[in-house]
Amino acid sequence: MTVIRQTIVGVLLGQIALWQGSVHGDDQPQPPAPPIAQPSPAANPSPIAVDVQQIADDPVEPFEPKVPLTDEQKARRQAVTWFMTGQLREGKNDYAGALEAYRTAIEIAPGEIKPYQSLVTITFAQGDREGATKYALQAAGQSREGIPLARGLANLLVRASETGQAIEVLEKIQQSPPEDLKLVDDLVLHRDLGLFHRLMTHTDPAVEHYKVVMSALLDSDSPLAEEEREEILGDAGETYEQMGKVFLDAKLADLAVTAFDEAGKFNKARPGIHSFNLAMVYKETERPEQALEELQKYFDAQLHSKGREAYQLLADLLTELERTDELLPQLENLHDRDSRNKSLAYFLAEQYEQQDQLDEAEELLKETIGRRADPRGLVGLASVYRRQHQAKPLLETFAQAYQVVPQTEDSEALERMDSDMRALVERFGELQTEIAEDDEAMDGLIATGHELMGEDDGKLDFIQAYVLGKLSVESDRIEPAQEFYQLAIDMQNDPPAQLFRELGLALTDADKYAEAAKVFGQATEHTSNNLQQAGVRALFLYFQSHAFEMDGQTDAALEAIGEARKALPDNAAMHFQEAWVFYHAHRWEEAIDKFQEVIDTYESKDNAESQRIVRQTRFSLSAVWVQLGDFQKGEEVLEVVFDEEPDNTQVNNDLGYLWADQGKNLEQAKAMIEKALAAEGENPAYLDSMGWVLFKLGDYEKARGHLEQAVSLPNGDDSTILDHLGDTYNALELTDKALEAWQKALEKEQGKPYPDEKILDRIKAKLPAPSDE
Repeated sequence: MTVIRQTIVGVLLGQIALWQGSVHGDDQPQPPAPPIAQPSPAANPSPIAVDVQQIADDPVEPFEPKVPLTDEQKARRQAVTWFMTGQLREGKNDYAGALEAYRTAIEIAPGEIKPYQSLVTITFAQGDREGATKYALQAAGQSREGIPLARGLANLLVRASETGQAIEVLEKIQQSPPEDLKLVDDLVLHRDLGLFHRLMTHTDPAVEHYKVVMSALLDSDSPLAEEEREEILGDAGETYEQMGKVFLDAKLADLAVTAFDEAGKFNKARPGIHSFNLAMVYKETERPEQALEELQKYFDAQLHSKGREAYQLLADLLTELERTDELLPQLENLHDRDSRNKSLAYFLAEQYEQQDQLDEAEELLKETIGRRADPRGLVGLASVYRRQHQAKPLLETFAQAYQVVPQTEDSEALERMDSDMRALVERFGELQTEIAEDDEAMDGLIATGHELMGEDDGKLDFIQAYVLGKLSVESDRIEPAQEFYQLAIDMQNDPPAQLFRELGLALTDADKYAEAAKVFGQATEHTSNNLQQAGVRALFLYFQSHAFEMDGQTDAALEAIGEARKALPDNAAMHFQEAWVFYHAHRWEEAIDKFQEVIDTYESKDNAESQRIVRQTRFSLSAVWVQLGDFQKGEEVLEVVFDEEPDNTQVNNDLGYLWADQGKNLEQAKAMIEKALAAEGENPAYLDSMGWVLFKLGDYEKARGHLEQAVSLPNGDDSTILDHLGDTYNALELTDKALEAWQKALEKEQGKPYPDEKILDRIKAKLPAPSDE
């Protein structure tokens, strides 16, 4: 908690106003303040405050101010005392007690901001996003002094890739602003919302927010003071440039030029940047020749600030003008004039590789990397080595690159990166896929790994073993993946939890459940501190329970999830998993009890995760009742979800399918399943539902199309889907196809740890009886 708290405080303190001003008290009775410690009579008094009273002196009378304290002043004293009590409790890591004290402070003095700061800090650190949001919005609603706190929370949410929630926070402030809101506050909110929408590539709302900001800033009659303009703009050149890019993305060329012109006023020392921005405008407005002219001005200034983006723009413009043969000569000319420009050198090397000039690419990359291993150069070299079939240099270079290139598929995180870093991350991801799909490269890498493992001095290092394991997983080579991951684990005294998780999940995906359970068990038994944390250990027990159950080891699965629940007794997902084990093992009565227990425990919890788990529990409970033949109860459970969320995708599918399976409400069922498919058009379960309702309606040809599409998708070879497809072929008098589908359905169901006897009997009844021979 301490480290997390320090991080959050560092972000929030710079944006939070000091607690000052009068208290806005109310007439409600307030709880008494905690007692203030009084000095003991026997205590040694301070020499500064020594009691010099003599025997004959008059008794000391308590001090009474000439002007009695107002109720507001008394309330403020109480609130301050509660706030200080919270600080003391927090210093002793008594966070529950601290939260209680801070809440009492804001009940007494709701207009003061500082207690809200502490409430937001602690609740956010504890992972309580809803609590942090509630207190931040309360502070912002009290006065404009609380807005920086809410903005600080929004920034933390963005850093956690929860930008959508950050946007909701700021929008709620705009919907219910404090009475003392100023124009500058509103414009700062619009600026932040423009930025956050841009991070989520929501161009239209970003444009609207930036329009408001730019219009106010350029209004000659605006009441904004100079310091308020500075607060809104921050780095003025950068802010206007970001606005210009958003306007350009929206193809609002005039607004983009205006924003870039304003940016140019703050970048007078670098006019080439303005030329680059104009080049982008000309490109978007289909004036490539003028764009080239402006871009050349940027190149002539020998600026590096736009990185590879400038050279990519050159390539795009020449492609648009059908002059691609000019690209390499122009890049070589620019490199001769500006040989220290690394972005240019790496882009040129990339073009060499694309033109199959691999030796030239390798030479330039090695020359440019220098002593410090630049990740751009490492990724470029690894790409060249793959194509040259140089396995050992590829392994060494790729492993080096893996340590320095950020690994993320989060679109928000990528959008926050500068263009060079974003291009590097995306290229490295592409390179991993290229290597994994290149059989010759993978054969060479695995052979090199084995060769290095066999050397006496053990030259295969930890990172190399790890990336060999990852690449083997991606190339569906599970045996070498297991070998290299285990080697990486064994190399570490304190192996990262990520190693166990990735290997265990890879084995699970490969249907090697017993081995996956063993890996997850390895993680729970490890003596390292990072794996003994209750939450981490419980998560591996959760994974292990799934692997055990999929392997048919129900008792072991229940033991694992039971231990996880002891560590996290109030975790809804753990509770659901225990019920799921009973469900998967076809222990229906116990599953019903546990699913109902989950609903009863978490139904009243007011947080999104608990509600999600309860909703999923209802779907599973409905399926149990259907398995037991009680369709009415199955429908009743789903109807609860449908009444609460009529647009919920899964409930539309599940209830629609249940009706279709019984041959009732077919048109309504079809409409509901259509709604589900509109949201997830390639979900094999939803395609099966549509195929089945069409079958029940007698439209066999359309049913065939949906069912064939379902079985062609990942996880679409389910026994029920194959059975439905067989029935459809049979209705179309395609007997051979029907028998083939039913046979596949039978084999699929028989291969499960707990085959459904009803499904087996139904399929067997459609197949010819096996011969006695």
